[in-house]
Amino acid sequence: MRSKFRILIVEDEPVILSIVADGFKSEGHMVVIAQSGNEAIARLKKEKFDVVLSDLKMPNGTGLDVLSFVK
Repeated sequence: MRSKFRILIVEDEPVILSIVADGFKSEGHMVVIAQSGNEAIARLKKEKFDVVLSDLKMPNGTGLDVLSFVK
């Protein structure tokens, strides 16, 4: 039996976000989305994730901001 992960996906482009999220959901993973770095950081302060997958260039907090927070 494969382990399922709780994944935070951070992406500001709705089409890309939908494709990536649907792909992980179809494999049975729990997916939470954020559309900016600031939104992702707010979620990370309240929730725990196994994996964070983030775009780098976004308005309102970049992927590097998210990485710095996680680090």
